[in-house]
Amino acid sequence: MGNPLNLDLARVFFSLPLGRAKEISARVAGAVLTQASGGRELLGEKGHEVLRDALAQEFPRLSVNDLFSVAEHVGGSSHMLATVEWRNAGHRPGDTPEIGLSTLEGGLLIQLHATPESLPAQLRAAEWADHAMLYKHRFMRPPNPTKNALRRSAKMHREHQQSLYDYWQELENDPG
Repeated sequence: MGNPLNLDLARVFFSLPLGRAKEISARVAGAVLTQASGGRELLGEKGHEVLRDALAQEFPRLSVNDLFSVAEHVGGSSHMLATVEWRNAGHRPGDTPEIGLSTLEGGLLIQLHATPESLPAQLRAAEWADHAMLYKHRFMRPPNPTKNALRRSAKMHREHQQSLYDYWQELENDPG
């Protein structure tokens, strides 16, 4: 899978010991949920700012840009976990999953514990590369993506979501 865009994965995957990562995840998630009005806000700019501020309490040496980047990736990982939970609960693909306490903690745990060489890091790098290819480095979808490209991308995203979810479940079951 690799890292096709040569992104600096060490800036968003912290390689902390599992026990410490779990403690920090619980503290940050608790702080975010008391300050944000519901989990869906985490997907918006204000929610990322609240998350960034909570992360700044734990990692005061990180720059504002690095904190915002980590918050963005925690939101992405949390959204992937929430999507699998919603899919497993029988929701339809068009439904918008909401990030709750457990998936927020899971997204934080993944970003804080995983190494830049780990499966989650490689999955995220592949997601970024696919987004860059499909969206041509733009935030909005290109006007005419092919149906095959969209299908391939959707299938890959579902597989990556499930792999990330399985990785999270392994971490949750590890007493570390």
